[in-house]
Amino acid sequence: MDQVADEVLRRILTGELVPGSSVAISTLSEQLEVSHVPVREALRTMEARGLVEFQRGHRPRVSPIHPEDFEDVFRLRTLLEGEAAGRGIPSADCLPELEEALHSFQSLLIHGETLAVHAAHTRLHSLMLPAASQWERRFLSELWFASERYIQLFLESITEQTKVDVVSASHAALVRTVKSADPELVRQAVIEHVEASKAFLAGAVRLASARREAGQRPRKPA
Repeated sequence: MDQVADEVLRRILTGELVPGSSVAISTLSEQLEVSHVPVREALRTMEARGLVEFQRGHRPRVSPIHPEDFEDVFRLRTLLEGEAAGRGIPSADCLPELEEALHSFQSLLIHGETLAVHAAHTRLHSLMLPAASQWERRFLSELWFASERYIQLFLESITEQTKVDVVSASHAALVRTVKSADPELVRQAVIEHVEASKAFLAGAVRLASARREAGQRPRKPA
């Protein structure tokens, strides 16, 4: 992804581009000091990921937060990640890389920039699914992009200690199960992890959706 698309994604994930708000391409171009073309291309890339909507005769807008979309994203993640996890787990020589990915994610979760956290989180989950097919990875990549929006809503609402106690600890527990070398245990653990994540995020998603319905701007990160 190029720098313009990265910056547009960052603004969407952090709430600088508010869910449901229109996006003035000319204004964004001025802010990023680029022409309209790369900005429009970046917005089209975000459209393909479900983060931006284009309507004829209107400015593009940041996709609103819909609980139904949230439910769909995590339902599909449960199906695809559970299926892939049950077909094969990382080999012993891949475990050091998995451990390194976990530690990187845990560190960035507290001190890292939004896109770095997203990239580390995606890498960690990807490494746990070595048997995933090319098509599964393609679909999961889009689902992980979509998930990150809801994850950021949750992370904005909790303390650093909660990030350690809940988010970091849950991923560490998942990695420990992956290292058990039992595909069925790993499959079940992955499913339970995704479902638990959904439960943790649901409150933040409902709040963001309620604010949208009430016509309020979602709280931006400090």
